[in-house]
Parts: sequence; structure tokens; C-alpha cells
Amino acid sequence: MIRLGVLSLEHPHAVGNHFPSLVGLANRVRVAAIAEPNLGAARSWVKKFGAEYYRDCRAMLADSTIDAVLITSRNCDHARHTIECAEGDKDVLCDKPIATRHADAAGMVRACRGAGVEVSFPDYLIPEHGQLFLDYADHKEKGQPMVGADGVDGLRSLELVFAGYDSLRTGRTVRVKREEI
Repeated sequence: MIRLGVLSLEHPHAVGNHFPSLVGLANRVRVAAIAEPNLGAARSWVKKFGAEYYRDCRAMLADSTIDAVLITSRNCDHARHTIECAEGDKDVLCDKPIATRHADAAGMVRACRGAGVEVSFPDYLIPEHGQLFLDYADHKEKGQPMVGADGVDGLRSLELVFAGYDSLRTGRTVRVKREEI
């Protein structure tokens, strides 16, 4: 059984996508903790999952019973939170987008690799949002990393496309080359 911590409910994917999937996966993945400064936002989910509530994410990261952390904070906080999870020896399941800057995305992967923790990003092409959690649980139960030594299933580069107003206007995309991560 994977014991999952959830870091922040600021992004609507937490309650709109991930939590409904996790309710149905309770036999494989248990939401054991939620770190959210706003108790009002977290209260009903803490009760529903029977999870521990943490006002501060660092307290949750210090909990040795948490196996992995789902990051659903504001996009601009993904890099900082991923690095904090890596420093806390927690595997990372980070909501999209990976980061808002190229350097942050590369730094996130480097931090996780350096700490020896897994880092995964959801595949929103899969209609079932819970697949990310099932894949993680399958790999952990088999004692296998989700990411091979050569990267994400042989991945050599990433193309990050930000769908905000500026990227639509400029058509800019960000590419992260393997040697940068």
C-alpha cells in the first residue's frame, strides 16, 4: 500500500481530477496526509480520506510514513516543492505543468536524481487520471524505478508547451535536452 501525501490544494486538479481517482484506488494508494495552509479547503478531504492534516508542507515531508507526494500547488511553486520533496527523501508525483521555467524543470529532475527519489509527471492523454497512481504503485510493489537510468523510458528530451496567453501569442515553447537534466 502506497501512503501518499498531497502538497497543496491550490490547483484545481487536486480536487477535480486526482482526488476522485484516488477515492477509487484506496486499496492500492492511500491519501495519508494533506499539507495545505487553508484548513477550510482541506477539511472535507482530510475527513474523507482519514488523512493527517498538516498546515506546513515541511512537517508532512518529515513524516517517515509518507512514501510519495502529489504536488498540486500553484504552477510557479512546482519547482520549489519538488526540490523540498527530494530533500525530504520523498518520491514526487508532480501535476502539470512541470514548471514555469526551463531552468526550474531541469533543476527539479536534477534534484530528484541527486536525492535518489522517483519523479513522475502525469500523462493527461490517459483518460483515467488514476493511472499515474496505479503505475507508481505497480513499480514500487515490483521494486522497480519508474524512470530508467537513461531517463523516462528512454526519453531524450522534453518539449514543454505552456498554454497561457503569452505562449499562445508568441508561439514559444521550451525544450529541455537530456544533457541539461
